[in-house]
Amino acid sequence: MKKHILCGVFMILITCPAFAYVDKYDGDMNEPWWGFLVVIVFAAIGALLNVIRERKIKNVLETIDPSKSLEEACPEIAKLWNYKHNGHKRPHNVKPDSNETVHWICPLCNRDHLKAIREKVAFPECPFCKK
Repeated sequence: MKKHILCGVFMILITCPAFAYVDKYDGDMNEPWWGFLVVIVFAAIGALLNVIRERKIKNVLETIDPSKSLEEACPEIAKLWNYKHNGHKRPHNVKPDSNETVHWICPLCNRDHLKAIREKVAFPECPFCKK
């Protein structure tokens, strides 16, 4: 949560010079003022969506035994493991709450994609075919 707030503060500090821009002829605020508002709104929406996503991941991971491997805790997710691209890593060697990014393969569209293990456990859909 703190990093999301810091990101928002950072965006404000970056856009402050645009906010301070005043037209030298009539004293009105010009386009940079609207750009400042757009950046603030999008930064706030992005931070909110990220917080919601992290809460869902946390809620899903709370239902899983952290002492078990991915293969034991989530066998349906372990079936999506791409053995060819993950080298020596195996589903029985990693935990379901790991933040490590690995390769997964979709059984429907047969496409390879990268995703963190904890995100795949919470959001098992394929980013390409959305199934």
